[in-house]
Amino acid sequence: LFIEQFDGGTKISFRARDTDVSRIAERFGGGGHRLAAGGRVKRPPAEVRPEVLAAVEEALGSLPPQPA
Repeated sequence: LFIEQFDGGTKISFRARDTDVSRIAERFGGGGHRLAAGGRVKRPPAEVRPEVLAAVEEALGSLPPQPA
């Protein structure tokens, strides 16, 4: 979730069922719990969104395949 802040920055929130999102949040100066984390960056959402989504895709790509 990306929330534009009045100062032009972006608040980022992560939620998950089985991925450690705190590690993703740490990459953007944030932190939190394994399944709920977040952070704030001093850049607008349009600028930071591709970088955050790439980090999420990288984290999901490193997971073992789920049984069908």
